[in-house]
Amino acid sequence: MKYILSIIICLALFSCHDVKVGYLETEAAQYNPNVLEVTKSQDANDPLHVVSPPIEGVEGTQPIYITIRQVTTTDGDKVAFLKEVTVRGNGAFDIPVYNNIPAGTYQISLQVENEDYSDILEDIFTIVVKE
Repeated sequence: MKYILSIIICLALFSCHDVKVGYLETEAAQYNPNVLEVTKSQDANDPLHVVSPPIEGVEGTQPIYITIRQVTTTDGDKVAFLKEVTVRGNGAFDIPVYNNIPAGTYQISLQVENEDYSDILEDIFTIVVKE
């Protein structure tokens, strides 16, 4: 009897562990195209925002949150860029036409996460700002 009780207790203890909720797959994540050129405008007839295509290939348990993880540039200003550019829930970037972003090429890394999973997509998108 003690042997059976010991086995039941051991099974109960080993089966008590956290089970992750859902899944997150980002191996096929990409933008098509993966470069967006933005020309700063002074024309009042131009649209107010330039929007990139949404990210493709991200699958998982909803809700999935996408945030800008890192921006790298050799000829621009990361701080000014991050003040102006936002990423939408579908991974599309929103850039105001009237902005204070210095001209340059900006490589963007994203963090994609849901309840129990997270992944970083390094240098997945490039925004080129022109005067």
